[in-house]
This record gives sequence, structure tokens and C-alpha cells, in this order.
Amino acid sequence: MFELFVIHEISGTNQFIRNRAIMVLNSFKKFEYKNIENLKVISDELYKALSDGDLSLRVNTCICAPHFFGHKEIKPILDQHISSILTIYINIIHEIELEELLISLESIIEIFNEKCKDFAVDLTKILVEKFMYLIHVDEENMVKSNNNFIVLEGIVKTILCIIGIFNKFPDVFPAIFEKIKKIIEYGFTEEGFEKLEDSLEMIISMCKNDKLCFYPQVWQFFIPLIDSVVGTELEIQELHAKGADKIFIGNGYEELQSVTNAITLFIVR
Repeated sequence: MFELFVIHEISGTNQFIRNRAIMVLNSFKKFEYKNIENLKVISDELYKALSDGDLSLRVNTCICAPHFFGHKEIKPILDQHISSILTIYINIIHEIELEELLISLESIIEIFNEKCKDFAVDLTKILVEKFMYLIHVDEENMVKSNNNFIVLEGIVKTILCIIGIFNKFPDVFPAIFEKIKKIIEYGFTEEGFEKLEDSLEMIISMCKNDKLCFYPQVWQFFIPLIDSVVGTELEIQELHAKGADKIFIGNGYEELQSVTNAITLFIVR
């Protein structure tokens, strides 16, 4: 009964009713569909809704779609459409700053995995640009800043997902790395030290898997890693000039374990 109700509403022409049906689907993600044909109809309507002219409908569809697109009976049907699906997600992320969209995008990348290869560089470029834009948003607007913080976390998780999937493709990953390193470099700056942990996570994710490729370009962060622990030569000189008895960690206890882990991985690789 539920399946027939949803199919009737999502297949209609009234955008409000279609949007309502998609929100209902999203609320019942754990519902088990016994009729595969009904599941195919719903997935087909979701795919069509991704291109709808109504922004609200597209957003809700992007958030809801991964749960259905990842079904073992549906994924093979949509493999051929991954380029258009990713294009829609990329465009909508340009328009809307919403954590749920990034979570859904991460799910899409995990579902279609290597099928996303051709879009990996462009997708990374967009995510990095969005990250760099958001960190420079006026911090006086606390409501927006808090939302930005959540979106930034979503961007980092999506980039980590991209690293994990595409690190094994030497024909693609160097170009991805060139985009990602802008975020990594920011984490080692004075104004970006709060994002050091994100930089470290990205470095570690590129080093920790012995079965994946290791790219020599990553070595450019070895000295910044050391500096983040002991401080730069200039910082040490300034502390000595102030009469400091000893030099300790550059960025605090909470970063020490991550930094030492990253350095160890560098030495091993």
C-alpha cells in the first residue's frame, strides 16, 4: 500500500505533491521494498526529478536518491547515467551550502566508485574552491559561520572519500592532489592552524595504505609536519629571544598524535 501511494504521488505532475512524496521516501529509508518493479519505478522517477526545474525538488531528490540508487537491482541500470548524475550534484552544490548534499554526494561516489573517475578532478576542484570560500566568510555572522563549519566538515569527508577511491589511479590522482594540496597547505598556515587536523587526515589517507600508490609530491609536506611539532626556525628564535627555557610542541597536545602518525607514515613509505 505504501509503495503504491508513493508511486502515485511521485509520478504526478504537481511539484508540491512530488516533493512531498520524496520527503516521505527520505523519512522511510529503512523501508524494505518487496516488489522490485515498484523500486525501479521510484528510482526512475527520482532520476527524472534530479533534472526538475524546481530547486527545492532537486535538493530533496539529491538527498534521497543515494539510498535507492545504491540498491543492487538499481545501480547497474544507472551506471550509464553517472555522468549526468554527478553533473547535477556538482551544479547544485554550487548553488546550495548544505551538509546533507555533501553526505549524499559522498554516498554517490562510494556507490558508483570507479565510474566517477572521469569527474574526480572537476569534483575535487569544486569542493576545494567551496572550502576556501567558506573559510573566508565573515565570522561576525555566527549563524552562518556555524553552518559553514558543518559544511566544511562535510567537504573534508567527501575529499577523504575521493582520496580513498582514486588514490590507486596514477593517471588521475596527481591532478586531484594538485587541487587538494591547497587545503593541506592552508592547515599549516598561522590563520588556518585550526584546520591542521584536516590537513593531517588527508596526508595520512594518502600514506597509510600499502596497497595504494604513493606519490612523491606528498613529500613537500614533510618539513611543514616537522615544523608543526617543534615550531619553525623563526618561532624558535623568537621564543629564545623571550627567554623561554625550552621549546615544546608548535600546535598543542591535541595535534601531537596525528602529527607523529603522519611523520611515521612518511618514514615508512
